[in-house]
Amino acid sequence: MKLSALMAGALMCVPFLSRAGEPNYTLDVKMKNIPDSVVFTLGCDDDPKYKQKVAIIGDSLHFELDIREDFPIEFYLTARNPQNKQDRFITSFYGGRNISQKLNNVADGFAAAPKITGAPWDEATAEWQRIYRDYSDTMKALREERERLMPQNQADRDGVVRLDSVTGPKVSEIGRKLQACGKEFDEAMKQWLMSHPDVPEAVSLMSWRYAKFSREELEAFGAKVPPAMMEMPAGKMLKKRLDTKIIAVGDKLEDYDLVGVDTDSVAIRLSQFTTPYILVDFNSLGCGACRMAAKQEIPKIIEEYAGELTFVSYSVDEERKRMLRAHEIDKATWPTIWNGSGSQGMDCIKYGVTSYPTFFLFGPDRTLIDTFVGWGPKYLSGKISPHIGH
Repeated sequence: MKLSALMAGALMCVPFLSRAGEPNYTLDVKMKNIPDSVVFTLGCDDDPKYKQKVAIIGDSLHFELDIREDFPIEFYLTARNPQNKQDRFITSFYGGRNISQKLNNVADGFAAAPKITGAPWDEATAEWQRIYRDYSDTMKALREERERLMPQNQADRDGVVRLDSVTGPKVSEIGRKLQACGKEFDEAMKQWLMSHPDVPEAVSLMSWRYAKFSREELEAFGAKVPPAMMEMPAGKMLKKRLDTKIIAVGDKLEDYDLVGVDTDSVAIRLSQFTTPYILVDFNSLGCGACRMAAKQEIPKIIEEYAGELTFVSYSVDEERKRMLRAHEIDKATWPTIWNGSGSQGMDCIKYGVTSYPTFFLFGPDRTLIDTFVGWGPKYLSGKISPHIGH
């Protein structure tokens, strides 16, 4: 096909006029057998001022930009076919001043992951992509295998799936494999990150995967990040995390109090509750495990530990209406704290929360005595009972 016809309209509709001189960054794209109806877009979420200047050379795409920052910029390249919503492509990568990159997809259409070269960090980034792709493929296969076993087993009125004597052990074994795969991935991720503090993708990953690392590891990583990369949006977030002490077992609630409003817009704080124990759950509307926990176990925990433990939800949703929707779906009888700071706000940073649900258990002296992530049948009771006991 001829991509020149494809991009002619985009060139007229989205012109880019450099004010700072000649372009200092180029990207050449090569793809095979893309339908003529596909529309390509090069963009940058962090800085909307960047608009691509596109030149068409034969069957290729050629982008030129005048990058004005000294740090790497994260770009995305998308391709969408208005005539077929399933026919689409997206990839992201880091570019920078005085860099010429090439993006090639050797397979027909959008079937294969593209290879990008030209920046000093591209090879290391490709290594990370292979690690993540292998992990994702393995997890997907295991989950599909588990799903094939599950449909024949119907949930009871409480929403709990009862497994027969044949299926149960098979599902349990898949669960163990999923856990093992997750642990292997975490270790591979840590090794890659600690080996590549000078790679933009590593800085970005560390800015939200930080909870997997000790304070010493975080500081060692941060000390090796090039100063220019610490000026990236992800670098600034990483610096904020490095400058913030994350809560740990033994820390006082008074130093990590959560403040906001409840579902009735009444002021609320975590430290106001007077039961001997407080269990707070960081959750979001989009978290399926959060909804399952709210349906299957949290009401039982509240009933079992009545007078001893107060359960409180902390919503990480930035929009109040999303918090209210989660409260409604859960049919929650427990209090919720919301302040709109979101998943990147200081509350999530100081609690080290990067996934949901994440639980924190405070004891009678209001020190943190345990924290746990995720949910499964009877998960909470198994975590709480060693501390409270019944």
